[in-house]
Amino acid sequence: MKDLAQEDEIEATWVMAGRQTDGRGRRRREWVSRSGNLFASGLYPWKSDPALKPLVSFVVALAVAKTFETYIKSDLIRLKWPNDVLVDGAKIGGILLEAGEGWLTIGVGLNLQDHPDDQPYPVTHLLAHIPETDMERAEPIYSGPDPVLAQLSRFITDGIETLQTKGFSPIREAWLTRAARLGETITVNLDNKQIIGTFETLGENGALQLRLEDGTLQHILAGDVLL
Repeated sequence: MKDLAQEDEIEATWVMAGRQTDGRGRRRREWVSRSGNLFASGLYPWKSDPALKPLVSFVVALAVAKTFETYIKSDLIRLKWPNDVLVDGAKIGGILLEAGEGWLTIGVGLNLQDHPDDQPYPVTHLLAHIPETDMERAEPIYSGPDPVLAQLSRFITDGIETLQTKGFSPIREAWLTRAARLGETITVNLDNKQIIGTFETLGENGALQLRLEDGTLQHILAGDVLL
């Protein structure tokens, strides 16, 4: 994808792999990649404010949620700050952004047909939540990664256009309607400490706003939320 990004005229392009041999997630964590799941990368040109680029992670998480809502009940799907998608409380995929001058790449890994075992947190896959009756139709509701990516890429493209033309506010509002543990007490791991507070809202810059016990509102731009 980086080679494509060096071309003079960049066009939005998605590439999907049947399997990965060296998948990685945020902070270079290992990402287990099994055949039948979705592994895709999208390249987008970027001509608007570079400061908006990190907010694309919220666009992508929201797009994954919208895509899954066509397959399973929407109340099963929640978004965990900053960019995790949960189904029935378990992680179902990973999102990774990389950017350069005039371009942005989006890496998406989604557990569709199965999920890895022995993870330090709950993990799930899409088919585990689709009722058997929906799969026994003449045209089953789920038919593989290709239609999932087709729908996902449309939602992402539309979301990026919204972000670039209308700003983060509409993305933020839609994300908050699906936010996990909003208004509840959560624990956040930072690089050198752990803090506990009430997840109050999402800032206009994408920061997690945490109300501490002493009443202080802390703005967190990077960290791991423990649910």
